[in-house]
Amino acid sequence: MSIRARCITSWRVGTAELAKLRKGHPDRMRCAALVRLRTAMENEWIAVRLAMGGSTYVSSLIHPLLRDAKERRTLAAHERALDAESEKVEK
Repeated sequence: MSIRARCITSWRVGTAELAKLRKGHPDRMRCAALVRLRTAMENEWIAVRLAMGGSTYVSSLIHPLLRDAKERRTLAAHERALDAESEKVEK
């Protein structure tokens, strides 16, 4: 399951409801940062798939998350939680 799909599943929202969340929603920012960190996807792709606005806005949101060591640890913990939750869903 993709990182994006795991994030959306963990939020328990559909794609239509995703657009209703704030563009800078913390969960959405974490998901965008994980996609950027773990894949080769560009900010434009992330912006479209997560309905976050423009690619420069996505960049301005996730850049601080990727630069800060404490935030990187938080992202790693978030990814582990997503992995554990997706394993439950798959069983």
